[in-house]
Amino acid sequence: MSHSSSPSEASQFLDQNILPCTGQNACTFDDDHIKVMQLSQAFPEETVFLRYDPALKADHSSSKWVCFPEYPFSLGLSFPFPTLISEFFRITRLCYPQLMPMSWRLLITLHKLNHKYGFKIGVAKISSSYQLRTHGYSRFLLQRRTNSPLLVHGITMNEDEWRDKFFFVKRSSIPRGISLPVSWLLKAPKFESLIAENQDTQQKIQSLLRIGERERKFTPSSREDIPISSASHNASSQQSQAQMTSESAFDLEDLTDFLTIKKEKISPVAPKARIMHTRSTKTSKKRKGTDVINVDDIPDFPAVDLLHKVISKISSEKEAYEKQIEDLDDQRKIAVAKAGHYEKEALKFKKQVKDNDAAHKLKVKEIIEGTKKSAAAAILKAKIQMLTGDIADTFDAAVKTASVVETSKVAGGEDIGANKGDGGAVMGDKDRVDKV
Repeated sequence: MSHSSSPSEASQFLDQNILPCTGQNACTFDDDHIKVMQLSQAFPEETVFLRYDPALKADHSSSKWVCFPEYPFSLGLSFPFPTLISEFFRITRLCYPQLMPMSWRLLITLHKLNHKYGFKIGVAKISSSYQLRTHGYSRFLLQRRTNSPLLVHGITMNEDEWRDKFFFVKRSSIPRGISLPVSWLLKAPKFESLIAENQDTQQKIQSLLRIGERERKFTPSSREDIPISSASHNASSQQSQAQMTSESAFDLEDLTDFLTIKKEKISPVAPKARIMHTRSTKTSKKRKGTDVINVDDIPDFPAVDLLHKVISKISSEKEAYEKQIEDLDDQRKIAVAKAGHYEKEALKFKKQVKDNDAAHKLKVKEIIEGTKKSAAAAILKAKIQMLTGDIADTFDAAVKTASVVETSKVAGGEDIGANKGDGGAVMGDKDRVDKV
């Protein structure tokens, strides 16, 4: 992609004077934002972007440059747009900045449902449930018809600052760029004059309604989540502008019998001159009051700057990743702390088991030693008792023996005394014999 800007190119714009020159309509999509858009690969590589010019408004028309709002790309779209969205703009001839955010959300969700479930919900089917309605300064939205079913849920949400986020690219550098409208529509086209409702339309709508509300609810998505329709990307970036112009003719089955689009070279149309004046505070308040409507009616949906969204997304993702890393680190620290705690508890338990085992063994040993000592004491006591019994018996026997001996001695003494004379006589005789 490349930038292209020169005084001659910048002077090729015509102010249609539809949008007032206020801060709300002054472009804030500067070169830094354009660089982000280039890097996002939302456009073909050969697309030429116009450098930021704060004097340009979204309603400035040019036969060489086409204006794109930032909002659809913040939803994940890329150019060329999917078939359903391209079909819608070819039929309505609206310029891209004229469509309000709610309608972009509706078309994107229906495109995703078509791709996921094989539906063929086109502009004809959409027109049976929705009508185009102007919403101040030639901005348009798709408003649900009275008593019509709600095809998509969750699209009535508020956006901020979408009107001042836009940029210009060179028509000749994008597919079918020459065939895109130059001037803003001042009056909404009536779908009912273009599309005839038939039984097939109702059958397709009923098939869509059979899907649950949750599946039919708008959800923000990235570019990877939005399916690329073959029709929107079959146009090669190397095709000549003549080929792209010839391919811009409508070939929709649903609209063949009801709509004819002339193929012609579009030239700038000078709008009616308008007197520019500074609006009074009272008028401004009144105008602001008409722009603010209830959600139940049709709310105003400002878009968010692409650069802001990219930075916010990166920042939020970074914060989310950092938070996840911090949480994981905290969990790791907790796990390490728990592991350390459990390891200490395990060591303490092992030590306690070891101590208990040692105490148990010591106690068993003490019991065994005590048992052995008790047994030895019992045996010793028994031996002592036995020995004491033998001694007593021996003592008794000795006493008895001593008594017998004493008795015997007494008896023996008496015999000796009685026989002493005989002994002497004998000795006397012996002596006498000796003497003889």
